[in-house]
Amino acid sequence: MIEKLLNRNSVRKFTAQEIEASQINTLKEVINASPTTMNLQSFSAIFVTDPTTRDALMKLNWNQPHVGQAPLIIVFVADLNRLETAAHMHNVESTKEWDGYVTATIDATIASACAMSAAIDMGLGTCYIGGLRWNSEATNKLLNIEGDASVVLGLIVGYEDGKSVHRPKINKVYDAKYDLKAIKEELQQYDILMQNYYKTVFNKDTTFTKVSTESLGKIESSYTPNNKKSFK
Repeated sequence: MIEKLLNRNSVRKFTAQEIEASQINTLKEVINASPTTMNLQSFSAIFVTDPTTRDALMKLNWNQPHVGQAPLIIVFVADLNRLETAAHMHNVESTKEWDGYVTATIDATIASACAMSAAIDMGLGTCYIGGLRWNSEATNKLLNIEGDASVVLGLIVGYEDGKSVHRPKINKVYDAKYDLKAIKEELQQYDILMQNYYKTVFNKDTTFTKVSTESLGKIESSYTPNNKKSFK
């Protein structure tokens, strides 16, 4: 399993092969078993296999073809509805003056990582999608996400078509203390690795720092103050 995780790639090309029902059930069981903060279980996951809904989600995720191509999209939701309902059941007025949404987002993200690992262990390919969050109002409406809940991210799952080139990763781990001084040097070294990667895979002469900076502009242009559903 460790070797599979070390060689993991984000898959952006899938075959038409459907995922077996037993595999989907396993993913559901893994998600339900994932850890949550204080056992509050403040997330939900929606399994989407219907082609029409997948196509709609693809359009909400910058119209990226691999999103609609994958046979399964799991949408992870930061969900405070259970906590709100529990509070009402015991005549307690819940408070919003805590980091409930942050906690719910963390729980949803942990669950997505557990699902990703399980999918990889079963020989499936995966790719995270974040555009749904930037179009959260439309995504929430499409998937009937109501109350104190909002989409966080999606995970697409399926069988990889071919074999993608392994993408190098930058160091993100430090011993004992964080090292801000090392960041620039590490980025410069990583730019060299990624420049070779972009030339090999995409025939593009660019670097990680340039691409990541351009991505910030892409996200900013997608975001408007009204497309983010606020919790009450």
